[in-house]
Amino acid sequence: MRLILSFLFCVSFAFSQSDNQAKIAYQFYQNGEYEKAIEIYKKLSTSSNFHVHYHNYFQSLIHAGYYQEAKRLSRRMIRKFPSKLIYIVDLYICQYSDNDIRGSTQTLDQIYSKIVDAESQVMNVANTFIRYQKYEEALSCYLLFKHLDIENKRLYNTQVAQIYQYLSLIHI
Repeated sequence: MRLILSFLFCVSFAFSQSDNQAKIAYQFYQNGEYEKAIEIYKKLSTSSNFHVHYHNYFQSLIHAGYYQEAKRLSRRMIRKFPSKLIYIVDLYICQYSDNDIRGSTQTLDQIYSKIVDAESQVMNVANTFIRYQKYEEALSCYLLFKHLDIENKRLYNTQVAQIYQYLSLIHI
């Protein structure tokens, strides 16, 4: 019985430490101290529930200019979750930010070709593009799908109108 109790105590202690580390890393991330956040997120990246911290770690890498490391991270998540297109969008963002024109064009084409078969992800992918202020790419996602869906031409009209509004504000 003591063995079980001591095991449970050790496990709960380990979880509370990683939770504290995650909170500290998030605080650094919120304060724009990306280098410090990266150090902690790198340690947390070996845990089984790392996908919870992925976005903040990825953003920290992008903001700090570590595009190669961000590419590796996004590729790792693509391998782990191959059906989630948002990680491919993240790879595109890395390539685009790193001025990898050829790679970013290929990745964007890959996103558009896969989105045709993934109606449930159209909104997530478009919203991910919007988060990075890539409005033309988000618009292309919706328009591509609208052209394919002959039965429901009104699908995504609100989202398309919102993106056109974003674009008009940028070009003023």
